[in-house]
Amino acid sequence: MRFFVLVGVVAAMLVLFHPAAALAQTEASPDGIAPGPADVVPLAPIIDVLFDPGGTLTLDAVAAERGGGGAFHRLSAGPASFGQSTGALWGRVRLDLTDAKTADRWLLAIDTLLIARADIYLVADDGRVLAHAARGLTMEAVPAGAIQHTVGLTPYVGQPVTLYLRVQSRFALVMAPVLRTTLAQLRHEAEMTRLHAPLAGSIASMALLFGAHWLLLRSRLYAYAFGAALGILITGFFGSGLNRVYGVSWGNNVDWWLLEGGGILGLHCLPLFIAAYLDLSSHRPAMHRTLCRGVMVMTAINVGLMLFLPHRLLTGLTASFFAVSAVSLWLMLIQPGIGKRDRRSLLLAMGPFLVLNCFHLVAFNRWAPDLLPWRGWVKELFSIGLATLLMGFALAMADQFRFRLSKLVAQRTRQLIQANAQTEEALIAEQAARQHLRQFIRMAAHEFKTPLAVIDTAAQVLPLLVGAMTDDARRRLDNIRANVRRLLSLIDACFAEDRLDEKGLVLKTEPIDPLAMVEDVAHHQRLLHSRAIRVHADASLPPIEGDPELLRMTFNALLDNAAKYSPAKSAIDVEIAGLNGGVKDGATGGLRVRILDRGRGIPESDRAELFSRYYRASNVSSVPGTGLGLYLARSIIARHAGTLSFADREGGGTVFTVSLPGTAPPGKNP
Repeated sequence: MRFFVLVGVVAAMLVLFHPAAALAQTEASPDGIAPGPADVVPLAPIIDVLFDPGGTLTLDAVAAERGGGGAFHRLSAGPASFGQSTGALWGRVRLDLTDAKTADRWLLAIDTLLIARADIYLVADDGRVLAHAARGLTMEAVPAGAIQHTVGLTPYVGQPVTLYLRVQSRFALVMAPVLRTTLAQLRHEAEMTRLHAPLAGSIASMALLFGAHWLLLRSRLYAYAFGAALGILITGFFGSGLNRVYGVSWGNNVDWWLLEGGGILGLHCLPLFIAAYLDLSSHRPAMHRTLCRGVMVMTAINVGLMLFLPHRLLTGLTASFFAVSAVSLWLMLIQPGIGKRDRRSLLLAMGPFLVLNCFHLVAFNRWAPDLLPWRGWVKELFSIGLATLLMGFALAMADQFRFRLSKLVAQRTRQLIQANAQTEEALIAEQAARQHLRQFIRMAAHEFKTPLAVIDTAAQVLPLLVGAMTDDARRRLDNIRANVRRLLSLIDACFAEDRLDEKGLVLKTEPIDPLAMVEDVAHHQRLLHSRAIRVHADASLPPIEGDPELLRMTFNALLDNAAKYSPAKSAIDVEIAGLNGGVKDGATGGLRVRILDRGRGIPESDRAELFSRYYRASNVSSVPGTGLGLYLARSIIARHAGTLSFADREGGGTVFTVSLPGTAPPGKNP
């Protein structure tokens, strides 16, 4: 924290209070310059400069030919900066065209940051204004980065003229005026495009990639990376003059707002990206909170400068970038949290860019000439920094993605193991609960069956003890016995459902006489429902193997349904026949039992769910039932490797068909 504060204070004092470099008076330059066959004529060594803080001076006040001639100051060697205010800058160059062999159309190019208005005057020795052109808010937009204007010198061949420049800026201005031929300017534009366009395209691609990752992953790391890349892209695009190359420029300083807004955005997101990359919030939460507060304060100050003191914004951005660079390098070199490879990737990505961009920003401040005598390289520092940023940024993000992915995989693996353990514990508890429930059902079934058997026995013995009984008393007694049997059937159904739910259920199979079993079930149902049940069987039926208790329950359920849902006076037919013609190689061919009733039938809408547990057809809701009978019947038949199906009976009613396999040959399992 102390280091952070110290760096910010020192940088701010260095930028805000460094004395302005005096504009040195150089030796007298030649009286004039004669444009000729040379492609580029530099004007910087011979231009006279006058700074107008208020921006109020006119041509009459500064032009010697028109009776003015304010105090002009010679530019020092190399490009010069003027002031940190919104004043104007006057420049004066003597052009001697008397001995010029050619006077082609030349371009006046001024390298600058931003211009609000630019006026160009050609004045003859007698004070006449030969030509005047204005570029700026009053006529047309002046792009950020540079201005250019065509100066036609051909009409003035044979006479000396003086070229006056008036450039007004709302921001710091760096001037390096030259006269270029059209061909030289085209070469200059092509070089600018080759140098900056690939970098701008790469940064734009990275910004889109980070933005897509941010939207997909909702990660702050990619949000800050997207903001930093977008801010750098905007700053590089408008600061390099690519907007002018591609014809993208606006009036009213829109490009200025975009350029400076991009710089503020990049400065805001860059330290937060590094903090997120280093996972500073986990390792050093207090430092992370302090860093976030510092970034917010820095952003608020720069936004305030942009809105209210634009001529001071370059100073604020430079001081902020120095502080951000120092803190970021300190974090990357010292703070723990990532491996050596990830740290090297981040240093490769950020280190050169931060250092080179610091020099780039220094060049646009008023004390730059004293610090950077080699300022011819300054324009390329930003491009070199962007190139290193591209190479390292991609590697750093790839390593960080790998690091975050491995961390996420480890976290998900731990969660999966915990969930698996919890599932196993829940399964064990559920199995124990089911076992307790099964034991309770068996106990309850036994306890219910005993008193019901006593009631049934008493109902059978009661007529013998009482003697002759009235019809009403006998009917009531039969009703008691029928309901006892119904309760016993319901208990058997619940017990059978519990048995079928057991995993690894083993059927208690034994040879069964199918006719005897079906006749016994039919007799029971006759007593229960007091209706006619007719059994039709082939003369010779093959024996089958199965669990007699479960199979008896199946036919009980089918006959019970047929009796309940059929008219009272209708008969139920049971047809029993063998399959595949008797005995072959010691094995029987199987059995088919058909139960035919004259009941209500099964609606089409209910047929798909008819064998589901607890499901009852929509046309039997008025008849008591549990919805377990057909479910248990199909489940039991399936356990015996058989099938249960149904179809409509001709003339009304339903036919249920049970098909069971026969006995297996000796030595084989059924």
